Amino acid sequence: MPVVRLFAAAREAAGTGRDELPGATVADVLTAATERYGAAFAAVLGTCRVWVNGDATTLDARVGPDDEVAVLPPVSGGADNGPAELPADVAALRARRHELQHEDDVISFVRRVAQGRADLARAEQRRRAGGGDIGPADITDELRDVLADRLLAGAGRPPRPAEEFSDDPRAVALDERCARLGFARLDELTDDELVALVGELDAEERRLSAERRDVFAELDGLTERLVEGYRDHYGGSDDADDEAESP
Repeated sequence: MPVVRLFAAAREAAGTGRDELPGATVADVLTAATERYGAAFAAVLGTCRVWVNGDATTLDARVGPDDEVAVLPPVSGGADNGPAELPADVAALRARRHELQHEDDVISFVRRVAQGRADLARAEQRRRAGGGDIGPADITDELRDVLADRLLAGAGRPPRPAEEFSDDPRAVALDERCARLGFARLDELTDDELVALVGELDAEERRLSAERRDVFAELDGLTERLVEGYRDHYGGSDDADDEAESP
């Protein structure tokens, strides 16, 4: 579930600085928070800004289990500070987070392409192993399944980023490797060439998965540092007691 961070008056009204609440959108999460914390929290919420992963957001923005929703009341004196008025160090963290999120989108895209191509190569291997029992219609079904599972949003998953990254160096390198290995002519490859193709695609998928884990690790560290920046800017604390208060 999305993590909710509450600061200053919102934290006081809720009785905790951190919680996990269900919801597919920001509005869903805030509704769950209001139901859990009651009228006092609802009154404070009306004066707050809400950010997701360090950025100002809208109520209909989608959130997932790895996202952080921050509820930020105005600073002392009633100033309605926006993102541009954050301290420089917090703004720099947000900028770096944007860079890493873009990297994750790119890596995820190329990784799905590699997985999808490996799946199609395996489908050709199964066709050959079937001794002719698998025909063109079956391969078409395989292609449809691969596109649905790898390159598009599957059932129960949030939409994939609308942007595609075929011009990224990672994607270009993958295309060049596939061209060299004969991916465009699967039915003409020898069995050994097909095995080599699957092996290289699987190795690329593992390499991209490791790169993505490194991105996640840095993103996790940035999230904690952003929380500290919010806390220092908006007041309140976020100590171990908050963890204990979360149901």
